[in-house]
This record gives sequence, C-alpha cells and structure tokens, in this order.
Amino acid sequence: MVMWCDLGFELALMYNDQSVLENHHLAVAFKLLQADGADIFHSLSVKSYQTLRRIVIEMVFGRKTTLQATALCI
Repeated sequence: MVMWCDLGFELALMYNDQSVLENHHLAVAFKLLQADGADIFHSLSVKSYQTLRRIVIEMVFGRKTTLQATALCI
C-alpha cells in the first residue's frame, strides 16, 4: 500500500515542487484520453489538438490568454 505522503513526495520530485497536483492531473487526463475508445479529440487536426491542449493547460493554471475567450469556438 502506498501512503499519500510517499506518493506526494514522488509527485513533488517528478514535477519539481511546482504546481504538483495541477501538473499531475493534466498529465493523467491527457494520458487517459489517448486510450482506445476514450480519445474524444481523435477527429481534430494536429494543430487544433495542440491549440486545445494549450488552452486547457492555461485554463488549469489560471493564465490569462486571449484564446480563453474563443475556447468554445474550436
């Protein structure tokens, strides 16, 4: 059984103590979306997917971006 503090320490090391949970949740979410049958973005072009990914990351970190206003228009 892995204790939370052990996992937290491992994650903190992995993400250099910088926004550990935000980085972890984004990484896990995008990894899960790569699974067969789970990729709801499979029809997007590479450029559109990259834009979507950048917007999601910026939104999680609360960064101001001009793309947030047009996020629903992808």
